[in-house]
Amino acid sequence: MKPYFPYPLCDEILSQAAEWCLRLQETACTTAEREAFALWVQADPRHAFEYARVLETWELSNALPKPPLPVKLD
Repeated sequence: MKPYFPYPLCDEILSQAAEWCLRLQETACTTAEREAFALWVQADPRHAFEYARVLETWELSNALPKPPLPVKLD
């Protein structure tokens, strides 16, 4: 069964959403950037939809097991 998407998928919007997701995770993200994101996400319902999808993937990736640290052999 294919997932339901209320909007046609758009690679450009998906790319923008991914960029916003990464930027908003950075500690250097400014108030002006957060305000720009708020304007972007409210400008089109597809923006909010794609951002939510990207954020869900981001959060799910945090639940993945971390790879073990490499063992140094002397």
